[in-house]
Amino acid sequence: MHVLGSRAEPLHKALWIAALLFLPVAGLIVWFFLGPRAVRTA
Repeated sequence: MHVLGSRAEPLHKALWIAALLFLPVAGLIVWFFLGPRAVRTA
């Protein structure tokens, strides 16, 4: 991971890592609520 090897400040590194970890989770949550719905038959 290039973030860990950079010479950026530790706080900036931590924020980038948190953003990289959070975005996939947030995308999954958005897909769950807003993604295509299956057709339900009675």
